[in-house]
Amino acid sequence: MSTIDCATFTAVLTELLAEPSPDRSDARLATLRAHAAACPECAHVAGLVEMAGEPADRRDPVDDPGPEYWRAFHRRLHARLESRSKRAPLFAAGVAAMLAGTALLVAILRTPGETPPFLPETPPDHGDILSTDESDDDLSGFEEAGPIDAFSEDDRAGIFPTVEQLSPDDAQRFLEWLEEEEARVKKGDT
Repeated sequence: MSTIDCATFTAVLTELLAEPSPDRSDARLATLRAHAAACPECAHVAGLVEMAGEPADRRDPVDDPGPEYWRAFHRRLHARLESRSKRAPLFAAGVAAMLAGTALLVAILRTPGETPPFLPETPPDHGDILSTDESDDDLSGFEEAGPIDAFSEDDRAGIFPTVEQLSPDDAQRFLEWLEEEEARVKKGDT
């Protein structure tokens, strides 16, 4: 092989990584090294080219820990598997207790005519919060300002008219309303 393109480089490198050549002076390795040195797109895999030239048993950068490690590994693995099998009945008991508790709660809540001890006898009255008084909702005295135009270039349009846009009658009505609100707040009516 002389000069090669990137696709051929990738194919040959993959082949050598999958099945290493027994000959460290394989011409394919020399061609791959030359291409990786000359091609900026393939330069980042130059380390793989060197790895492809190593025998398969020496490619792993971490040494084999030895037979004692593997014996201890098997002991630790069996101990972990046994501890898991011992926890299985506890897990099953926990699931059963959870299901029994859920069934009991459903039975308590579905008993007709009785209020469970942890629920109040009568629901709270929220009528004081949700006012039905519509006297303060009357906006008939104000002109309709039109829709909000949030993307307006002049950004002057709005829901409520400005003070300058109020007619003298509207300004007077607005001031009267403000005085009524101030008096109501001072009395403690909220």
